[in-house]
Amino acid sequence: MSELKFVAPTEGMHKSIEDYRKEHFRTGEGEIYGAPWLGSVENYVQWLQLVRENENPVTVHPEWVVSTTLCAVDADNGRVIGMMDIHHELNDFLKSSSGHISYGVRPSERNRGYGTKILDRALSYCGGIGMRTVNVICPKNNIAANRTIQKNGGIPMREFRHPQTGTMMVQYSIDTTSHMLAIQQAASVDALYDTVKQTLPDGRDVVIRQVKREDAEQIVQLFRRTEKESPYLTREPEEVRINTDTVDRMILDALEDPKRLLLVARLNQYIIGRCSVSCLQNRARYRHRATMHIEILQAYWNMGIGTAMLDVALGWAVEHGYEQVQVTVNADDAPAIALFEKFGFQTAGRLPKACKYADATYADLVIMLLQLQV
Repeated sequence: MSELKFVAPTEGMHKSIEDYRKEHFRTGEGEIYGAPWLGSVENYVQWLQLVRENENPVTVHPEWVVSTTLCAVDADNGRVIGMMDIHHELNDFLKSSSGHISYGVRPSERNRGYGTKILDRALSYCGGIGMRTVNVICPKNNIAANRTIQKNGGIPMREFRHPQTGTMMVQYSIDTTSHMLAIQQAASVDALYDTVKQTLPDGRDVVIRQVKREDAEQIVQLFRRTEKESPYLTREPEEVRINTDTVDRMILDALEDPKRLLLVARLNQYIIGRCSVSCLQNRARYRHRATMHIEILQAYWNMGIGTAMLDVALGWAVEHGYEQVQVTVNADDAPAIALFEKFGFQTAGRLPKACKYADATYADLVIMLLQLQV
């Protein structure tokens, strides 16, 4: 990821901003977030005039509000990476569309952390001009945008449907004086895992964290128990032939591979669940896609542990550049399907009689996908 500098658009940036606009058009995006009207004006000169008029309370258009538009450019080559538009106040339209801050990243540079940096700078700007509390709005199904806002200290305030599109939106409130603390707390992914907890009905805390090598024996026991308890997994109980050595290699692979994650849910000294994320296929055309697996001991089903693990895992997937997550679920496993649907997964296909049990009965498998939008 390149170092960014933030500048107001100028006449000399004509070519770089026009290139930024055309890249959005090539990917089918007519609306360019963070750059109002850039997708609809006839030419760059007209757009630049609009931007400058709206910076001034005297010349701002009657239907708009005083705004500051800034470009996030690569400090080395001047390429426009993203843009942001800061609204000094809100009108009725902005209250239901973007809030005080609209920002975006060019399609070819998404999922690399630029969105977090751009929003961070926008919040610093807001604080510098006396805006102590700002509202930021994004679609509920845009996983990446929601995570970016949360990393910058966003607190969800309400959900509502966009009056024009009907899309479900989430409105966040951010205190500009304290958002840096939220960034620091979320900056270290490893530290995040060590602090995520799910409290059980009896008051005990389950800690969700990244796997460690000393977890190998506990994970072996987890494998053996879940295969016996659940009819929805991929193997018959007698086919589980793993041992501490094989699991230790699996843990090492997860710790050394930057595109792989293995989480465990730990209650006291016992591991009661695990969740893994890895590349679906290690080929150039498929590296944007991840596959996910989750297992929890039956005694701890329906206690929020799956939700907590999935929330952490999807956040990690966004941070590590994945654009799509695929899961394969037994069609009879209604709780698992409901869990994934809760996070926005949609059914992409069904494989009839894909699973055959020892008693000669069958089960279908359901393929579910989640687009990690930006």
